[in-house]
Amino acid sequence: MNGFMQAVDWSVFRDEGILLAALGVMLAVDLVRPRGRPSPSGWILLAGSVLALLAGVLRPVPDASLWDGAYVVDALARYFKALFLLALALATLASFRYMQAKAWRGEFNLMLGVSTVGMMLLVGAGDLVSLFVSLELVSISLYVAASLARDEVTSQEAGLKYLLVGAFSTALFIFGMSFVYAGCGSTSLAAIRAAIGTGPGHPLAVAGVVLMLAGLGFKIAAVPFHMWAPDVYQGGPTPMVAFASVASKAAGFAIMIRLLVGTMAGLSGVWIPLLCVMAVATMTVGSFAAIPQTNIRRLLAYSSIAQAGYVLIGIVAGTPRGVSAVLFYLLVYLFTNLAAFISVLIVSRHAGNDEIASYAGLAQRSPLLALAFMLALLSLAGIPPLGGFVGKLYLFASAMEVSTRLLWLVVVGATLSIVSLFYYLMVIRQMYIEAPREPGAIPVGPAATIALLCCIAGMVVTGIWPNGVLDLTIAVAGPLVGH
Repeated sequence: MNGFMQAVDWSVFRDEGILLAALGVMLAVDLVRPRGRPSPSGWILLAGSVLALLAGVLRPVPDASLWDGAYVVDALARYFKALFLLALALATLASFRYMQAKAWRGEFNLMLGVSTVGMMLLVGAGDLVSLFVSLELVSISLYVAASLARDEVTSQEAGLKYLLVGAFSTALFIFGMSFVYAGCGSTSLAAIRAAIGTGPGHPLAVAGVVLMLAGLGFKIAAVPFHMWAPDVYQGGPTPMVAFASVASKAAGFAIMIRLLVGTMAGLSGVWIPLLCVMAVATMTVGSFAAIPQTNIRRLLAYSSIAQAGYVLIGIVAGTPRGVSAVLFYLLVYLFTNLAAFISVLIVSRHAGNDEIASYAGLAQRSPLLALAFMLALLSLAGIPPLGGFVGKLYLFASAMEVSTRLLWLVVVGATLSIVSLFYYLMVIRQMYIEAPREPGAIPVGPAATIALLCCIAGMVVTGIWPNGVLDLTIAVAGPLVGH
């Protein structure tokens, strides 16, 4: 045991360690906190996430490989770790006022922190076993967070549905893992890549890829594995939904990049057709199912489903440009979807419901909220000069560069982007054209204001000056795809 401890350079876990230390402080403070005094867990979690983010950005951990490749640190892992920490910081910052009156805020913040640690370990997994353990750490934490509002039936229902469908997806994923192991003789991603090579692959490995792809479909809310998303988005605590809608989805795509593009490129003849069908079904169902929605959370749930379909186009491309487009779009999506859910969090708390009609006259009652929500919806629709436009353009271009045979997929994506304008403009119409149904301004706290301004800046900067981020994502994607 001592030799094992000495052989490992534990500094590669510095960013995870900072966040874990913050979670330990949070637990200790809550244990000794006098009864009746508010929990400072939100501030501690925010401080831990910001410190870990700054450490990772200003002084990145160098490339490393531990335990015969079971855990790796590379550019892809560093990129996604920064993305997860940024999502955690913004979601925590925006939820201060919402969580202030909640008796379960300490447990909730702990679950978000643990889930983030799991995501950070997940993107560095170089073995199917370490990948699965990290994935379950992420999932179980979010199941608990979704059901912590014990006084709300919808939260309990959301947590139960999330758990049941998640357990089914986990079964599919672990069956797929066992088949890949049987076909390739190892759980190491490097060994699996070598075993598959450029040939057709063992039939068991092919079956394993299909099953694992089905399990990952749940994580990204892709059709036909999307059934949980509308109910969880509607019933779960809004800060959890805001965080999971960007961070958990990004984690799912990180696994796809690592497994499919980085490890199983030799089986691309199997998974590319499946992803094409999944992308079209996901974009179509998400776009058309959102149209009749009257609940803003369910509308955003179906919007999130459709967005997953667009991102799958970059995975299908499978090139450095395709992976780069996925990385860029996920960053833009972080700012966009968080801006939308922060607006929903504040308006719903004030109105007492999540109906789209409650947003009537929002521009008069809270200009900042209306502006942030409008920019978020337009970015999701792919309207210039916002980041969502550049992201979709880059995704479509990456597919067209690979082969003209993917042109049909781009045409479907572009057409459904136009369809999505209908339901996004429906909400904008309520905010800017309809008269307010209730008098009075809707207050936005200072913490939420800072979070909204950060999201607005992110959407605008990535739309007007995208080159810096695009160059970064190309640098991240190149070594992985070219391996």
